Amino acid sequence: MIIRNRRGQSALWSYSISGDLPIVLLQIQDIANLELARQMVQAHAFWRLKGLMVDLVIWNEDYGGYRQALQMELLSLISPGIISDVKDKPGGIFIRSGEQVSQEDRILFQAVSRIILSDTFGTLEEQIKRRSKVKPVIPYFTPTKFYASQESALEQPKNLVFFNGIGGFSPDGSSYHITISAENPTPAPWCNVIANPTFGTVISESGQSYSWMEMPTSTG
Repeated sequence: MIIRNRRGQSALWSYSISGDLPIVLLQIQDIANLELARQMVQAHAFWRLKGLMVDLVIWNEDYGGYRQALQMELLSLISPGIISDVKDKPGGIFIRSGEQVSQEDRILFQAVSRIILSDTFGTLEEQIKRRSKVKPVIPYFTPTKFYASQESALEQPKNLVFFNGIGGFSPDGSSYHITISAENPTPAPWCNVIANPTFGTVISESGQSYSWMEMPTSTG
């Protein structure tokens, strides 16, 4: 409906509605459902009592012979004692005949209204309980380290020299072995660099690694 709307706030002015306050739109076409309008008028009075200013717009959608009867019933819902305070005033109640609202203005009202109710959708309780499917919210990504366990694939070396619980030297002193798991990582990030002027490689304790090589410049 918002996409279809081509009119601005000023188009509301001809209905004595400024558009500066939230709009609740009620569409009613059957006098038998007058209770829905009565409940919304009561809700509007409660909102005013709590300091919440809302324009309640009621459309009389009865196009049959009972249109005038429904109009009189709707007007009677507004207490004569406060009619000067709420009828057609900012933060008040606006009762309009649906046939006097153009299609463009219908789209405008439906686009700007915060709440739209209709007696064709059931009682107020049924419409309040109606829920549209909410798109699931993807939880915020929190990066964590993952240590793939290699215990099943690689046998842990034995007889390590100066073993500290995480790593130690091989008995011949030619290599240093580190054994980690998800439950027992290194105390701090660790990496090993092997490099010369033209080639190098880096491997970290988490298994991430990369290599580089400088290509010789051709001459000729």
